[in-house]
Amino acid sequence: MARLVFYSHDGFGLGHVRRNLALSRRVVELDPSSSVLVVTGSDVASQFELSEGTDILELPALSKVSNGVYAPRRLRVDAADVHRLRADVLAATVRSFRPHVMVVDKSPLGAGGELAGALDALEEVGGSAVLGLRDVLDDSATVAAEWTPDAVPAILGHYSRVLVYGTEGFLDPLTDNALPDSVRGLSSYCGYVVNDPPGRVTVPWRDDCGPVVLATAGGGEDGAALLDAFLRAAIGAPWRGVVVAGPMIPPAEFARLSVLGAEAGVRVVNFIPALAGWFAAVDAVVSMGGYNTLVEAVSTGVPIVCVPRVRPRVEQLIRARAFAERGLVRLLEPDRLDATTLRAAVDAALADGRDPARAALLDHGGADCAAQELLDLATAPRRAVRRIWIA
Repeated sequence: MARLVFYSHDGFGLGHVRRNLALSRRVVELDPSSSVLVVTGSDVASQFELSEGTDILELPALSKVSNGVYAPRRLRVDAADVHRLRADVLAATVRSFRPHVMVVDKSPLGAGGELAGALDALEEVGGSAVLGLRDVLDDSATVAAEWTPDAVPAILGHYSRVLVYGTEGFLDPLTDNALPDSVRGLSSYCGYVVNDPPGRVTVPWRDDCGPVVLATAGGGEDGAALLDAFLRAAIGAPWRGVVVAGPMIPPAEFARLSVLGAEAGVRVVNFIPALAGWFAAVDAVVSMGGYNTLVEAVSTGVPIVCVPRVRPRVEQLIRARAFAERGLVRLLEPDRLDATTLRAAVDAALADGRDPARAALLDHGGADCAAQELLDLATAPRRAVRRIWIA
């Protein structure tokens, strides 16, 4: 019976934990005898539907201060203390659960280096570490600064595999960031990871008064400007708007947007766990440029207006521009965002209509491919302890 741990630090947004939940769901579908523990810093993770054989371990939450710098979200302790606490929990979890495989999302040593002890513990129990990388990490200069000098030695010293949740040659984090051949030799490309929706979804506020346009801001911490512009664009529009603000939106912003939504005739809700199922049911989507939202929406062929964030990372902007060049989204650069430009972009997207051919432009088989690779690794004999020291 395979045991796997999926770790993500989750100091900002929902992207990492949502991708890990999609992968864990596919693992237990392929091997119903497996057990998966999703370890996350997101206190929203437990609101998602979990598969049998899957459970959540929530770490004390972090808040992102800047790229690579985190502080406690709620605890009244300093950053070193919260990282130490999380590190102790992670190492103890590995020693107790004894996973065959631990999958680490994006950061080889975890936030603030908190994963180092857990990686040592994994070697003690004979487990294997796998690093998962999304299609875009950030611009190459930022990645070079963040990954020097520890990341590559950590990969070579601790990891058996690197899985890229994307397509070779298109938004390729290995090539785009000039990672060395030693890392490329551990790597494989899985395709994009999609959360499979739970069947056909009926949008509860749909009527016969015209198209429905869904606006979503992901986790919601920094999406208020986009949603404000959308609500103003919806006033008098020939389409019906629905806003999903995100569970991490500041309460004052949610209250303000709810009032504006009532004035605009737009329903504003906080959180819908199975939001991916809505993309096949609405007529257009307005979103930021996060990995999960864009990939899930593209997989349905729905027309998308994308307004990516540009701070603290330009990851979303890089992805959105590349998707726009392929005709997968209509890109509205964030410095051009206002009600007028957004209204025009939504009207144009509705005129484009849903196109199944759009979905075929991306490889959406990442969950299947990655889950099978992880199970193959998990069911191999536990490996002997190895250490590679990098001078």
